[in-house]
Amino acid sequence: MSNKTLNEGQKNAIAHKDGPMMVLAGPGSGKTFVIVNRLLNLINNEGVAPEEILVVTFSKASATEMKERYLKEAKVERTAITFGTFHRVFFKILCSEYKIDYRNILKTDEKENLIKNLCKTYVKDFSQDEDLV
Repeated sequence: MSNKTLNEGQKNAIAHKDGPMMVLAGPGSGKTFVIVNRLLNLINNEGVAPEEILVVTFSKASATEMKERYLKEAKVERTAITFGTFHRVFFKILCSEYKIDYRNILKTDEKENLIKNLCKTYVKDFSQDEDLV
């Protein structure tokens, strides 16, 4: 862990061991630093297996950055920690548990057509205005 001066909230987040933890903070406040160092603490000091850790974020870019920063800080090339977006993690669960794959997911135009057809069938006075769909 770097010699960065940590505030009390950051120290608590890094030391948090039991159960899930959510980090909410503004841009540039050290969220990624805290999460990466919490991961290192869990693995190196608390005996948590990397394959038991799931890191979920909103964007692919932040998940990639977090993984890259973890790999750099841990001085490893690969990890069993799962880093991903909400969408990717839940899609992988669907694939694993329900044998769904990308062919089972509707494309944007298919979704729009489905909604239009449902509205035409079940909504009285449905307008053909494209802005409604």
